[in-house]
Amino acid sequence: MQLSIEQIGYSKDQLAKLELYRQAMQLPSIEAAIEQLNRRQLDAMVAAMTGKRPGPQLAINNTTAKAGSADDNSNNPT
Repeated sequence: MQLSIEQIGYSKDQLAKLELYRQAMQLPSIEAAIEQLNRRQLDAMVAAMTGKRPGPQLAINNTTAKAGSADDNSNNPT
């Protein structure tokens, strides 16, 4: 269920701040600004509780080559 801004009951001061945020972030609506702020707050809360930051992670650690692996070029002449 999605509520409208009027149903939530933001004060004029809060709406003014949300409008400034919306403009600064170039978002299409105040609702989009609220969603973005909620998402950021939820991500921060989850990170504080679990110690894990949200975001993309490598499925395989391919940042270091092991000697003798296919990625190891130490035996190949240059």
